[in-house]
Amino acid sequence: MNLSDWHQRFLQQAQWSKSARNFFLTKINIPPQPSILEVGCGTGAVLSEFKESGLLFGIDLDFLSVDYAKKSNEGFHLTNTNGYQLPFPDQSFDLTYCHYLFLWLSHPEEMIKEMQRVTRPGGWVCLFAEPDYAARLDSPQPLDQLGLTQNQALKTQGVQLTTGRNLTRWLAEAGLKNIQSGILGGFWDSKFDQDNWQLEWLTIRHDLDNLLTDEALLTYQKIDQEAYQQEQRVLFIPTFYAWGKKEN
Repeated sequence: MNLSDWHQRFLQQAQWSKSARNFFLTKINIPPQPSILEVGCGTGAVLSEFKESGLLFGIDLDFLSVDYAKKSNEGFHLTNTNGYQLPFPDQSFDLTYCHYLFLWLSHPEEMIKEMQRVTRPGGWVCLFAEPDYAARLDSPQPLDQLGLTQNQALKTQGVQLTTGRNLTRWLAEAGLKNIQSGILGGFWDSKFDQDNWQLEWLTIRHDLDNLLTDEALLTYQKIDQEAYQQEQRVLFIPTFYAWGKKEN
């Protein structure tokens, strides 16, 4: 997958979690034209949704992703840096958030504390979408085995498979208050979306390239496509969201 493919994947993920962000914005009060930071902004797929909202900052460890985001989002303040040591003074932002980031972290508690540090009193720290691959559900068979194999590949890449279920605990242990959390709703449309399916399989092939032969991948891909076309496919990865308020 090239960077353009990854951007499309990030846009797809952003669409999955958009309802959680909309819900969040109805539940909190942030000032007009707030200062907002995304930790792990990638190519800017989520941050660009806030482009009319205020002063926008983003950081990411991957230089090429930050460069891609800069070319697409004039006026954003984007930096290639480490989220464990944010280059901002204390109490800089009204909203500090991340999206599909914590699953990659070995020390998520430290990242939350750093996000909390740069958030103003009365501001919010938000984890908009973090999957729990250990609770993944695939049907019909043998697609459950495909899911287990992809989980194995993700674990090898460094993904923490049980991330989602731990969000509220991490926020509470960091001292945040008024914590709310939930799981993104599952909805399956019987209409087969070829473009989304092909993008999903680009990701699957990226993950499983060294674990399965081309023949095995093609077999799974055919079974998967037929299951969708026959309106039998179920793929559910519980994806959690959580946010908390910094009181002082």
